[in-house]
Amino acid sequence: MSSFASFNWALDAQTLTTLRLDAIERAMDAHDYDLAVIEAEELLDIDRGNVEALYLLGQAMLETGDYV
Repeated sequence: MSSFASFNWALDAQTLTTLRLDAIERAMDAHDYDLAVIEAEELLDIDRGNVEALYLLGQAMLETGDYV
């Protein structure tokens, strides 16, 4: 087995959070608010206290009208 095959491709929590936040912001910029909501909810599933994700989720939900 090659050393490449045994490499651990897992992302650390900070990198995963950064990538998710970037995905939310890109969706917001593209006016794809439904995708932004999905990405924010997925991030909040693993990091419930992420203030930036909560804020962006709120903004996306306001844009979709789904804030009730």
